[in-house]
Amino acid sequence: MTLEAGASGIFYAPLSWASRDTCGDDFYREFGRPSDLLLLDRIRDADFNILHVCGGRNMLDLLLDYPVDAFNWDDRGMGNPSLADIHRRSDRAVMGGIDHITLADVEAEEARSVASAVASIGDTRLFVTPGCSIPPSTPDENRAALAAALRL
Repeated sequence: MTLEAGASGIFYAPLSWASRDTCGDDFYREFGRPSDLLLLDRIRDADFNILHVCGGRNMLDLLLDYPVDAFNWDDRGMGNPSLADIHRRSDRAVMGGIDHITLADVEAEEARSVASAVASIGDTRLFVTPGCSIPPSTPDENRAALAAALRL
C-alpha cells in the first residue's frame, strides 16, 4: 500500500460519482458512501488525507463528515458550495479558490488578483489551490504570479 511505502496520506477522489449530474443523493448514499468510507477507514491513521470532489453540482455537503483532513473541490464550479461556506461548516482544512480553467487564460497581473479574493476567509485551515488539475497549457508566468501574490 502507498502508506506503507512512505506516503504521508492519500488524495482520494470519487470523481464524477459524487456529482448530482451523475447520480442522486440517495443513490450515492447507498452505493458510493459505503465504498468511500471503507477505503477512508483503512487510511484513517495517515498524517494527511484529502478528499477531492470533481465536477459541478457536487455532493460535498453530504461528505463533510468523512474522516479526512482537508476538502478540495471546484469551489467556482456551477452549483458547488463556496470556499467560505465549507470553511464555515467544517473544522477541516479547505483547498481551492483558484479557477483551474481561468488560470490558464489570464494575464499574470490578473492571477495576482485571485489571491486577494481567497484571502477573504483568512489563512486558517486554508490551502490556496486550483479546484481541479491545472491545464498543461497554463503559462509558467501565471503560476509564478499567483505563487508570488500568495506569499505577500
